[in-house]
Amino acid sequence: MHALATHDPQLVARLQDELGDELRAEHVEFEMLHGLGTELLDSLNQQGFSTREYIVYGPEWWLYVINRIAEHPERVLEAIADIGPLV
Repeated sequence: MHALATHDPQLVARLQDELGDELRAEHVEFEMLHGLGTELLDSLNQQGFSTREYIVYGPEWWLYVINRIAEHPERVLEAIADIGPLV
C-alpha cells in the first residue's frame, strides 16, 4: 500500500500531473485528517481515487490539533465550525 498523506492541493496536482492514472491503482490511497482539506479529499474521491479520512484521538490529541492550527491559523475557524451548534 502506498499512502499519500497530504493536505497540500499543489502537491496533489503535481502528483496527478506526473503519475496520472497510476494513482488510481488499488495499492495507492490519498489520506487526510478529518476537517483539514475535506473539499480536496471529496474531490479526489469523486475523481475515482482511493481516499481515507483519519480522526485524531488519544491522550495527546489536543497537542496535535494545536500544532496543526499553529501551522495554519485560519484553520481555527474550520475547527470551531466542526464543533457545530452548542445548543
